[in-house]
Amino acid sequence: MKCEDIHKLLSAYLDDEVNPAERKLIEDHLLTCEKCREELRLIASTREELRQALSTKADGVEPSIQVWSSIRQRIESKNSFWEQFSGILKKPVWLTATSVILVLIVIGALWRTGILPDSVLTPEKVLAKAQTALTSVQSYRTIDKAYDYDPSTKDMSLQVYQAETETDVTGGRFHFKKEGLSIGYFHEQIGIGKQVYTRGEASVTSTVEERQESTPSAILTQKQLDMLVKIEVLPDENIDGVACFHYRGTVDTEKFIQQQKARWKNIFQETLLQEFIDNVDKTWRSSKVTQEFWIGKDDYVIRQWKELITDVTGEVGDSAGMEIVKYYDFNVPIVIEAPLDESGALLPEWSVATVE
Repeated sequence: MKCEDIHKLLSAYLDDEVNPAERKLIEDHLLTCEKCREELRLIASTREELRQALSTKADGVEPSIQVWSSIRQRIESKNSFWEQFSGILKKPVWLTATSVILVLIVIGALWRTGILPDSVLTPEKVLAKAQTALTSVQSYRTIDKAYDYDPSTKDMSLQVYQAETETDVTGGRFHFKKEGLSIGYFHEQIGIGKQVYTRGEASVTSTVEERQESTPSAILTQKQLDMLVKIEVLPDENIDGVACFHYRGTVDTEKFIQQQKARWKNIFQETLLQEFIDNVDKTWRSSKVTQEFWIGKDDYVIRQWKELITDVTGEVGDSAGMEIVKYYDFNVPIVIEAPLDESGALLPEWSVATVE
């Protein structure tokens, strides 16, 4: 059994509510897995500490804030708050009607005082908090990598481009560099207000669209999030040392197609637009698109975003693709200057345009 399967059974194991076969599997696993032994110790100690706190409260003595803080810290190390309570609410002999009421009182108190950990928040609430957290982001950097299906390895390992961006939100400036690894091209942009300086193999319009598409303010819009269905909670993960909530949602195909049509309508010439729209319609109706989000547990700032395109069965094939964007260096000083020489003239290879 995998560790995550064992974790789901540990509370029942402590209550002697697993069958003999499950018990043997768990105990055999615990013999060789320190991680799961520590998980078992954590659940057992947290439940015991909570039992003692409830017992103290039942005697008319309010546990100290240190006790509640200790319990909170233990609970926050778990993926699910309710797993910590599952053993307590499973008919232990000491759990009288009065104790049940006390458990409910404690839960209410934890909500009111803010001690209840954020791990009980729904994905929708966390993503909403991530939208709000954007208002505190003044600058950030990103690394954006895209991959296609590699026939030689039969997996999604063929990196087709890499883009790096620095964004000064407050100053209205960005610096964007993109390298096409599969076909060997490069372009670079510097945006300062409405002035966009460009060099390399791309038009100003298309690269602005590309840069904006994977910014936090774009992928966390309510319109974008409304395209997600069947949002599932995945195990928490660390991104560059930051503990993150981790969610995955399936994109509504029809809404996605309409978004793609609207996006490319502003890029393609009219003579090519209908042909492209027909191709979009055919391609995306046979595709499945999923998106993943990694949101910081302390500040709700997005740390990573991933989009995976497979066919409708979920299989990876020739039409599959993947994009992963990592966000970092939040609110650090970023200096972005126009590519001008000392006299104020454009440097060689650069051009400038005004965008609305």
